[in-house]
Amino acid sequence: MADPILIHYEVKGDPELVLRRAMKVARENGADISGDSRSGTVTKGGLLKLKGRYIRTGNTIEMTINEWPFIASRDDVRKEILGWLERNDV
Repeated sequence: MADPILIHYEVKGDPELVLRRAMKVARENGADISGDSRSGTVTKGGLLKLKGRYIRTGNTIEMTINEWPFIASRDDVRKEILGWLERNDV
């Protein structure tokens, strides 16, 4: 198994709002973010399976992605998640 993808993001807006948006968008796209405003898990089943966890401390969200689609590079997964966080951080 490959080393996990580590993502560190400093939220510019309201971190709880960013996490609530993430939970809503995840549900709309067949994924699940379970937990609360401090920590939880991220999962998506099917062909493009993804598994990980997040921890929020203050304005910092740290994600560890342990499983991701074999057709996606580590950099692509990391860029996609960071891009989503940046686009929804208001």
